Amino acid sequence: MITVEIVDGDDRPIIVPRDIRVNMKTNLGYVKSPVKVEAGNYLTKTFITSDKPGKAVIEASIETKLLTLKGETEVRFLKS
Repeated sequence: MITVEIVDGDDRPIIVPRDIRVNMKTNLGYVKSPVKVEAGNYLTKTFITSDKPGKAVIEASIETKLLTLKGETEVRFLKS
């Protein structure tokens, strides 16, 4: 499970005034997209899965008329 958070440059949560759709993509496996951060909150949780071992780079982005936000992180899937 991964947590998708909307934060400012100092990692402080940004509470969204309306529902926000966050587009997700990964280079390995599957991640649900888009995910929704509900109004009055700053985060949501989702799953990333892969049937292959390796490093997955997960990108999240928000595009509205007023702003564009992007971020990424990595998850490592181990061989079972």
